[in-house]
Amino acid sequence: MLRQIEDADTLNLKNGYLWDCKRKQLSHEQRSISLTQKETLLLDLLIQKREQCVTFEDIQVNVWAESFEEEISNQSVKLQITGLRKKLPKGCIKNVYGRGYIFHA
Repeated sequence: MLRQIEDADTLNLKNGYLWDCKRKQLSHEQRSISLTQKETLLLDLLIQKREQCVTFEDIQVNVWAESFEEEISNQSVKLQITGLRKKLPKGCIKNVYGRGYIFHA
């Protein structure tokens, strides 16, 4: 059963995947999955706003916070999403055409 993210130490995702909310670590069947810094920030943002559309701008502001004054392309966001999708169960991240992404736990 899912508990609220604010109260949970671990969020159960699909197919044996777990997200440690405090350590910001992803695992599958008790094996740690290596994430880049940007993938970690992106996954954390998507999980915090799960079942809501996270816009390209929200992602750019939160994941590229240190370089937000630079122009971050939607293509850069898409590349990070692609890498993250390869490390998550199929169907967790859905496109919202022209707007952003929705995370389904």
